[in-house]
Amino acid sequence: MHGPRPTLLRQIGGHAAYRVAAAHDANVLPIHGATRSVVLRLQREAAPLGEISRWPGMTEERASRTLNGLYLCGALMISRTHPAATTPRSWLDLLARRR
Repeated sequence: MHGPRPTLLRQIGGHAAYRVAAAHDANVLPIHGATRSVVLRLQREAAPLGEISRWPGMTEERASRTLNGLYLCGALMISRTHPAATTPRSWLDLLARRR
């Protein structure tokens, strides 16, 4: 979390949805507060960086650092085909996705 990189690592950037691997035990990580809430939520659902950065206690930098840390620990699953990872082509696509 305190590394020199405030953005996503190149390997995990781009249009993607992120999720914590189900087999990973969040209790072994030394995390607290909003970061812990994000990790627990990512165990249940996948989300893109933009959405994660709007969750309580998060900013884009903090979300990026959290995802980088999870990736480096081998706990992050990255999907480029998940519906949350695709960019809507129009506002109609966005509305259709919300149903």
